[in-house]
Amino acid sequence: MKLTKIVFCTALLGVAVFAASVASAVPGYFTVSGTATTDTPTTTGTKFEKHSFATKDVLTILANATGQFWISNKNSHLLYDPDVTNTAASAWYGKTVWGIFWATNTTSHNYYRLDNPSTLSGYWSYIELDYYGWSVGFWDPYQIVGDTPVGENYAYSEVETLTKDSFKEVGSDAILYVHGDPTDFDYLDFGGNVLFDLNNTNAFVIRGPISLSWSITASHTSESITLKGAGDGMLAGYGQPVMTGEATYSGKD
Repeated sequence: MKLTKIVFCTALLGVAVFAASVASAVPGYFTVSGTATTDTPTTTGTKFEKHSFATKDVLTILANATGQFWISNKNSHLLYDPDVTNTAASAWYGKTVWGIFWATNTTSHNYYRLDNPSTLSGYWSYIELDYYGWSVGFWDPYQIVGDTPVGENYAYSEVETLTKDSFKEVGSDAILYVHGDPTDFDYLDFGGNVLFDLNNTNAFVIRGPISLSWSITASHTSESITLKGAGDGMLAGYGQPVMTGEATYSGKD
């Protein structure tokens, strides 16, 4: 259960007061790093070629896809808020969807939301993070990807004191999906049918175990996410590489 989305029920008045006062929205920077591995024919056979990728490469994909070319400029960042309700995505999906991504630049102060914020037109998105235990994104307990059940196991620990509540969770499966065609969203429902769509000239998935942590006091909430895994990609110039990497988020109000 998402701690910042509930009010703690406790006989300890001090805990109840500080928990209820904590803001539920904690935006922070989101980073990506990893390797795209391809196989290349040679005169004697085939060899692996490894190409590193990082947040700046993700920002370039998003800049070209959105036409907001400042997104690839120096001092641009991915910003993520895992706690906020995504009203437009919730309306489209018919259930509560958490989490919104933005691109922002700390010099020019430009910002751009990376999905459709309106409920008056069809939903679209360029990036999603999906995870069951934390109820983030488009996850559903009965969801299937490519006829394979999606992992739903998670374990957590929690320590409560009069002044601080600390919570950690480890999940068996989460998915980060970045894609150039905004109509090819919701990897959980459609899998490779959206990832390898011909309109998706640049797209990749990182799927694997995830760890999350929160620290809540009377004045601050801090949160972090680390996702490590592998997945498919379709990147201009590299064909369909195998992606391995890590995505992290850190936020504090």
